[in-house]
Amino acid sequence: KRRKILASSRRKAVSTFTEAEPTLKELLGDEFEVLLETNEFCVINKPSGVPCFHKKATTAGKIKKKKGKTTSKDESSASDISLEDALVSCNVPLSTLNSDALGLVHRLDRGTSGCMVVAKTDEMHAQLVSEFFLRRTTKTYTTLLQDTASSNLDNEGLIDQPVNGRPAQSKYRLLERYGNNVALVEFEIFTGRKHQIRVHAAEALHSPVLNDAVYSNNEMANILDGGTSQQFFLHSSHLTIPRFGIDATAPIPVSWNSTLSSLKEG
Repeated sequence: KRRKILASSRRKAVSTFTEAEPTLKELLGDEFEVLLETNEFCVINKPSGVPCFHKKATTAGKIKKKKGKTTSKDESSASDISLEDALVSCNVPLSTLNSDALGLVHRLDRGTSGCMVVAKTDEMHAQLVSEFFLRRTTKTYTTLLQDTASSNLDNEGLIDQPVNGRPAQSKYRLLERYGNNVALVEFEIFTGRKHQIRVHAAEALHSPVLNDAVYSNNEMANILDGGTSQQFFLHSSHLTIPRFGIDATAPIPVSWNSTLSSLKEG
């Protein structure tokens, strides 16, 4: 951890995330986007399938300098590049308070896409963590749920059900139903438990997130055209942190378009 921080500090920092955006798109996918940037933080759109960071030291996803031809093995390794690895490789300024994941104030699951705020300075990192801890943020998600025969999915509702033994609250609103199989739903979470929406959708509503291999019965596992078990239909669409003027919206992923079109036609 210490070597990683020192190595990062020795690099010449790029002045902005925006300047690094083309390279970050190459590393993480075209749906990576800088949504808002200041001198102290940056709000980004993280693509689905990208891990925020690797918990253990690993060569998986390690970014190597290109020498000669790229092999399929190299391409497979590159596909597991974490958000942190990509940011560090682009020499953007990152806080060092979280030594396991430089700059990352909070996280999204690998399969979840959308809004994330990244701190550039340690002081801002601490202040942003405080805002999340004191629940002075608004986090809104858009998801496709399996609308099964046993679903408890009303037009709207409040879910107050523990996740992993800890209190957890989510509010949801039905946006659209596609036949009898799938529903487009908006969630707002008031707590930040691991897998909170995925657990509440599956266990409280009996309507798991579409393509979620962990909490779904996989009846519709192949609906995501070209997708994998590491990509599912859950998107952090809106993040607000009033204290710092953050009011960011991440567009629904382009990768959802074919599925949504098929559902509407069906």
